[in-house]
Amino acid sequence: MSKQDNCTNCKNKLKSEDQFCSQCGQSRIDYFTSFKTILKDTLDEVFGLDSKFKHTILPFLTKPQFLTEEFLKGKRQFYVHPIRLYLFCSIVFIFIFNNIIIDKHTIKLDFDKIFSKEEKAQASHNDSDTETTNDFNFHISDTNKEDSLNTKHILKVFEFIKTSNDFSDKTIQDSLNVDKWYQIKLIRQSHYFYDEKGVTFFEAVLENIPIAIMLLVPLFALYLKLLYVRKKHNFYIQHLIFSMHLHAFSLVFFSLFLIFAKINFISSDLFLIPIILYWLVISGLMFKKFYSQNWVKTIIKIFIAYSIHIIMIFWVVILELFISLLIF
Repeated sequence: MSKQDNCTNCKNKLKSEDQFCSQCGQSRIDYFTSFKTILKDTLDEVFGLDSKFKHTILPFLTKPQFLTEEFLKGKRQFYVHPIRLYLFCSIVFIFIFNNIIIDKHTIKLDFDKIFSKEEKAQASHNDSDTETTNDFNFHISDTNKEDSLNTKHILKVFEFIKTSNDFSDKTIQDSLNVDKWYQIKLIRQSHYFYDEKGVTFFEAVLENIPIAIMLLVPLFALYLKLLYVRKKHNFYIQHLIFSMHLHAFSLVFFSLFLIFAKINFISSDLFLIPIILYWLVISGLMFKKFYSQNWVKTIIKIFIAYSIHIIMIFWVVILELFISLLIF
């Protein structure tokens, strides 16, 4: 891309080697050029791609732990920064997930149909509870009674959401006997949820996915710090960089998995199984080579780390759904 001899912002004289103005800090780039050149330079500035990408792509796909080791050794000039690499892979994954796998505009829920089935099931359950035989009576256990009361309360809340026109705090408190602020908020949001058949809610959920994904990286690094507590020089930053490369690598292969899973042809399994196996092998080698422990310890720690991670993913998803319901 061509460069200006003077800063277009403050008119300061620029030297031939200057990339930015020494006076105001503005980039020297001249945007009166081809779109291809602009896009190339923009990607390079935002994601650190371009020549660094050429040095990064092969080790990233074959031995991601090498990038972690090089970064921690201070050899960072030739490789894409871990944060930029992770952000780029996240954007690719989210784009595929939101636009190819899921059409968020077609996600609708028919709550009248869902709860009419629940009401019928509840009525049938109540009838069965009163039946008797010559030998003994059928009685609901305490647990069943509690479940029955919970179901009735849910149906009562749904009926209120469906029929009421007043969703003020006082009306909700008096009608449903609730007093906590978050309960009132959830009921009011449930009314919007019902009116729009969940469309806006699911859009909010999908928009918050990037935040949820970002939370997982530092959490995984924390498990690793605890699992490798006896490792010499056990600094959190080491595990965080490793976690970024591992998650970036995983997102790329999860993206490929989603694409091939979406394609409808007989031999799709021929692609899906190798993708899964390759991810398992490379991620296992990442742990083995970076932490330099024998295979038994490595496999045990991988199992523990991934087990904790799956549980945390579940709670992050629940939290993300709860927050989305409050703010959509």
